[in-house]
Amino acid sequence: MTRASCLFGVVALITGCSGLVSPDESRLDPDNATADGGRRDLGRPDGNTPDGSRPDGSDPDTGGEGDCTGDGDCNDSVDCTLDTCVDGFCQFTADDTRCVGDDPNPCTSGVFCDRTEGCRGIPRDCDDGIGCTEDRCEVAAGGCVYSDACEDGDTCDPALGCTGGECARDEDCSDGDACTDDRCVGRVCQRPVRACPPTGNPCQGSVCDSDSGDCVAVDVPNGTPCPDDGNLCTTGEACMDGFCLPRGNVPCGDSPGPCTTAVCDPTTGTCGARPVAAGAPCDDGDPCTTGTVCDGGGGCGNGAGCLDDGNPCTDEHCTGTGCISEDSPDGNPCPSSTGAAAGACCGGGCTDLSIDSANCGGCGIDCGDALCIGGVCAECEGDFDCPSAGSPCVEARCRSGFCEFEVTTGFCFIGGSCFADGMQNPANQCLACDPDITDREWTVRFMAPCSDGRWCTLVAGTPDPDNVGMDRCSNDGRCAGSNRGCGDSNQCTRDACNEDTNQCDHFNRDGACSTAGTSGVCCAPPTGGAAMCLPGLICPTGP
Repeated sequence: MTRASCLFGVVALITGCSGLVSPDESRLDPDNATADGGRRDLGRPDGNTPDGSRPDGSDPDTGGEGDCTGDGDCNDSVDCTLDTCVDGFCQFTADDTRCVGDDPNPCTSGVFCDRTEGCRGIPRDCDDGIGCTEDRCEVAAGGCVYSDACEDGDTCDPALGCTGGECARDEDCSDGDACTDDRCVGRVCQRPVRACPPTGNPCQGSVCDSDSGDCVAVDVPNGTPCPDDGNLCTTGEACMDGFCLPRGNVPCGDSPGPCTTAVCDPTTGTCGARPVAAGAPCDDGDPCTTGTVCDGGGGCGNGAGCLDDGNPCTDEHCTGTGCISEDSPDGNPCPSSTGAAAGACCGGGCTDLSIDSANCGGCGIDCGDALCIGGVCAECEGDFDCPSAGSPCVEARCRSGFCEFEVTTGFCFIGGSCFADGMQNPANQCLACDPDITDREWTVRFMAPCSDGRWCTLVAGTPDPDNVGMDRCSNDGRCAGSNRGCGDSNQCTRDACNEDTNQCDHFNRDGACSTAGTSGVCCAPPTGGAAMCLPGLICPTGP
């Protein structure tokens, strides 16, 4: 009795039905029958079951995202597969040409490459089209064997089915099989079997269901060759679970550039470069550019050069290895913190030469503890010779012939101005007055919270999604943060942070991927949305 079930779903590229046959009809695949009348699932073209696992429940080791750098990193230990590294993913393609030699088994007709088990024979089809015979293949007999399957003393008639035995009416001839037309003719039972029309699917045969009398589709043996799909980028079309699927593709290698993907033209079978979407992040190979994106035409650019650190006395520029910051020449004019016209660069910082005791009248002229007045280290014979420093936090004293100043406890005297303990540099939030360390210079607020004004930086692990105060001061007095993580855990998108819109962008990508431990391809839904990794070699077409 034949039992069939229809399973609907998307497997790689197409959908369809697959049947289950009982032992008496397992002739369509004699190696595929189970004792309870069901069938083993021989798997997809890669030897795995429809959910991506192997028949024994394990996951094949084909790697994950970014698991290879060259073909040598890919080896599935199956002799008949072509192991290649495509866009950082291992891809294992069945190659029937590696299954060479004669097939000595009379119950198989040719060999094919199974991507998990290696070279396998295609079960021989022994169906003679006669419903009252038991069809099977026996190695000892050297091929197909046919025997009469009729019961109750009936004999098998190829045209009428099981006949024989005396009868008085049609009811005496009922065999309980909905697929036979049971008649009593001349006191002899005749049971012609209903003929089923072809399914139109080269990978499914049509048989009559004994319970319902309906014609149902039954899969032909896996590995049976089927018509070419017309796509010149696929090879080795064969039946797999009722579907005609390609088991190989034309290898196109790695992408020729950061903004192109190597793809095969299905109408010519030749490989070419397809531009990735405009705005996708890319690397232009220049160590001094950041934020480079694809222009939609295969080019990579539109990035920013070396960023200015905001210090008028440093020069940021590019070298052969990246961006560096160098001190401007001493003496270069700059706007000092006091606003004096005498502001000048000294040692990478801007100072007022008229009052800076460490650079009094010129860079490197150090008055020590003496006051710098008008760009000159002030001499004295007594306190009365020392003019007021002009600041409430400083008192002038004459020490060893020079005017010195003493800073009031709890203050810093920097660049001619007074700052209370904890006050920040008006020009740099990462510098502050800390008289416990020094009362004459700024102290770096190392690891103190700051804000660099950029949405795309965020210290890793912080709970603040808006990046308010979550950047940190570096040990050289700069405010910086770690890049905001924009990863969406989708291997088929390229992720980037957009400083203009304050959001994360995700761009679909083409190429190889890995799903459920098997090789796949990134495919974008025809209605739009994020690309996803589907098992198989090509993306589905049509609605």
